[in-house]
Amino acid sequence: MNLLYLSYSYLKQNLLQTFVNSLLIALGVGMILLLLITNQQVTDKFTKDLQGVNMVIGAKGSPLQIILSAVYHIDFPTGNIQLKDVRTFQKHPLIAQTIPMGLGDSFQGFRIVGTTTDYPALYNAKLAQGKWWASSMEVSIGAEVAQRLQLKIGDEFAGSHGLALDGEAHEHHYKVVGILEQTNTVIDRLILTAMESIWEVHEEHAPEEEKASTQNVHEEHDTHEAHTTEANEDRQITALLLKFKSPMAAVMLPRQINATANLQAASPAIEMARLFNLIGVGTELLNGLAYLLIFIALLSMFVVFYKALQERQYDLALLRTLGASPTKILLMIVTEGLLLATVGCLLACLFTHTTLYIVTTYFLKITWLQVWQITDTEIWVLLLTIFLGGLVALLPALQVYRLQMTEVLKKRI
Repeated sequence: MNLLYLSYSYLKQNLLQTFVNSLLIALGVGMILLLLITNQQVTDKFTKDLQGVNMVIGAKGSPLQIILSAVYHIDFPTGNIQLKDVRTFQKHPLIAQTIPMGLGDSFQGFRIVGTTTDYPALYNAKLAQGKWWASSMEVSIGAEVAQRLQLKIGDEFAGSHGLALDGEAHEHHYKVVGILEQTNTVIDRLILTAMESIWEVHEEHAPEEEKASTQNVHEEHDTHEAHTTEANEDRQITALLLKFKSPMAAVMLPRQINATANLQAASPAIEMARLFNLIGVGTELLNGLAYLLIFIALLSMFVVFYKALQERQYDLALLRTLGASPTKILLMIVTEGLLLATVGCLLACLFTHTTLYIVTTYFLKITWLQVWQITDTEIWVLLLTIFLGGLVALLPALQVYRLQMTEVLKKRI
């Protein structure tokens, strides 16, 4: 006697009940998977974008806003700071590396970032084509920028003031000299250039004395790294990324930085933990709703199997007379529960990954989310759900041992 075939035949015969129960399981498990996958990948993405950045110095304001603007590039900066004001911290014995950031302009929604080649090195970014920027108004663009805007080596474009799509366009034109490989980090959606490019673009609003000073700087220096030395101390930057030599820096530096006029220290780890705590309430609420759906689905399975056993007593009694043992019948019913839960899990997988694909491709237009990736967590959730499906079917199936064949058969005679 083929238990799998018998279980399948019964579920097929009661197709409506099978579909409803599978759909309930699929919705509950699908919501949990959707939340788990999104939460895990977003957390991994945020963590990956933080690599190598221990602290950020920005203008006085919200520390969280500084982190979101200077590290994740998803918020507006709190303002600019004088390069000479952070010179002390660039030479601090507890700091291993500092990376200047110049923000404020964009192109077609992608941010133009003035910095040094140390910045892409934080993310182990490599060139897919071309070269790194070497002089003012040259840019190396992230993989997502190149893909979305169809930019190629040698193309030129004018950035716009601000971070909105309708910002005022500048007269200066950038030239694409390099395209980066995809890193699945924030680098993919940035347009990287030298700090001198940012200063030069904004000279159109600067007084004549400052323009003359800049001209002298360009005549005396050949590389963008040299331009950020003492000759440029009167210049402004948006933020300074810090990498520590010692954990003691996390204790000593914030007070020193915050005591300086117009400077604000922001710790990425602290601010992101605070942010995740704020949004965690909503995530827990959605998780609770998903677990409730699964509970309702399993409860529905229990009721269906319990009721079905009452209606199938005659059929089960016949199977017993044909030689089927109570254990085999019990296993048949449990197999039905396992099949039902498996179908629900397959539908949940299809629902989860298809939803992620549609949302990220056509609505949010996110390229870094791995929508078709199956994680270990997802596998464990599916296996646990299938196990629970079998367990729910097992409880009413235990009635098989109390089934009196002669009494059941007499009722049908």
